[in-house]
Amino acid sequence: MITVNKDNQAAIDYVSNFINGQWQPEANRYINIGYNDIDVSAYRTYCLEEQNNICCYCCRQIDNSRNTELEHIIPRAQNIDNTELQRYFDYSNILAQNIVLQRSFRDSATQQATPPFPHHIAYHNIVASCNGRIIDTSEYLCCNRSRGNDFVPPFNLMPNSIAYLNDGTLYYVNDEIDNRLINPLNLNKDLLKNIRRIWFLFAKSDVTEDEIMNVTNETEIREIIALNLDVNPSKLSKDGKIIDSFKTLSNWQTLIKYKYFLNYFRTNNN
Repeated sequence: MITVNKDNQAAIDYVSNFINGQWQPEANRYINIGYNDIDVSAYRTYCLEEQNNICCYCCRQIDNSRNTELEHIIPRAQNIDNTELQRYFDYSNILAQNIVLQRSFRDSATQQATPPFPHHIAYHNIVASCNGRIIDTSEYLCCNRSRGNDFVPPFNLMPNSIAYLNDGTLYYVNDEIDNRLINPLNLNKDLLKNIRRIWFLFAKSDVTEDEIMNVTNETEIREIIALNLDVNPSKLSKDGKIIDSFKTLSNWQTLIKYKYFLNYFRTNNN
């Protein structure tokens, strides 16, 4: 997962202007301030820019297309109430300072100042996620499609709260946080752990990102692996099997979508 700085004033102004435009002074009420009433493509653009085109959860590369989905940190589910909001607020001051329950804002009899924003359309509550298909032909395996409306702490707004082990396992740094809370996102699925493990092995070598990204065929895949991954099959058979599974061009193309982890492992000296 990545940390996202929700401080884009243009995005904040965009939502504020939309909300102000939906106030009906003669009726003393708001009209049409739900998620389906606002131009969500603007959110996608804002989120992709601040996330450097990286999925908020699994860290794969994403682009400005319908395959990129907008994830509500606090879900839009019908059962969300102020008690549930407080669960999220306890983990994040950003949410506590900028979010209010959608129906509380919508049903106001007086025009409201912003922030806070109704949680369905609050910029601070929205991040960009991949569609959960790690391999193009697979089912939805991870991220927001896997999570549904389950409670997950707002880790994207909690700097330094998660890390990755050398074997690719994602874990929570803070002892007080129950690691089982990551389960709804399915980010420790074997395929994702294997992808991160290969990037860890590459991070220990001198290979550059450009050299990896410029590979175009299976012969070049085998060459770059042989030159940069020092794996002894007799001692590290698990790594050998993992590496072998990514020697096809289609699987390699999946791997390079997660190039984020090359810099992660080099920066964090794992």
